[in-house]
Amino acid sequence: MQDINEAVDKEDNCYFLGSIILANKNKTSWEINDGQQRMVTVSLICGCLCRIFHKYKQLDKEKLALRLLFDIEETSEYTLENVDELQPRLTP
Repeated sequence: MQDINEAVDKEDNCYFLGSIILANKNKTSWEINDGQQRMVTVSLICGCLCRIFHKYKQLDKEKLALRLLFDIEETSEYTLENVDELQPRLTP
């Protein structure tokens, strides 16, 4: 996190998190062959951001973070309060 924070402070235009290797599991899903820990970490960060955005009533940002975590449409009205019924994008 410190490294990412330094990149933000430098106002870098990009940041390399590392590679992720996927394998086609079936017609509707992919399996992570390498990069599972990175994906879980990014998901946890998105979850924390959802809570922060929800707390400070930043609904547009909350919805964006939720779309990273769950398979929902851009125009959906889901918030952190009603995500129990949603399908997560990542299943460890």
